Amino acid sequence: MSEKLLAVSRLVTRFATEAGEIFPSRGVDLDLAPGEALGLVGESGSGKSVTARAAIRLLTPESALRDGSIRFRDLDLALARNEINVARYYLQRGAYLAAANRAQDAIKRFPTSPVQKDALDIIIEAYDRMGMPELRDDARKVLAKNFPADRMAREGQNRAKPWWKFWQ
Repeated sequence: MSEKLLAVSRLVTRFATEAGEIFPSRGVDLDLAPGEALGLVGESGSGKSVTARAAIRLLTPESALRDGSIRFRDLDLALARNEINVARYYLQRGAYLAAANRAQDAIKRFPTSPVQKDALDIIIEAYDRMGMPELRDDARKVLAKNFPADRMAREGQNRAKPWWKFWQ
């Protein structure tokens, strides 16, 4: 059986109105494999469009995903890679804190993504360049625990000395 392209579990969306909150989608579960087609059928105003928009992350600002999870395999991967590319850009430009924050955000938002190792590499590099050895070593421990064969996970393999002590 192939991997699911779209997995929606316990989806609940809400809209805030002057009269209170309304919930167009409650407890929606969907699975869609590559090559499959899915049709949402219901009465007018039953939440079909809101459910579809939630699945592809096109909800308007006044609406919100209240509960549940949405996993869109290719979209999640593309978004995770974009976060890592932005973090690398920040790292190259010397915005080390922004790079570390962006990489941490990618880890939190996309926990099953294959970019986890790249995000940890960026965090280690950013903390190293900011002169924060404790945080760098903590991130290195996380990398060593999850990716034991990685070169950056081993002590002293990232940098022999701080980058800013170029005269030594």
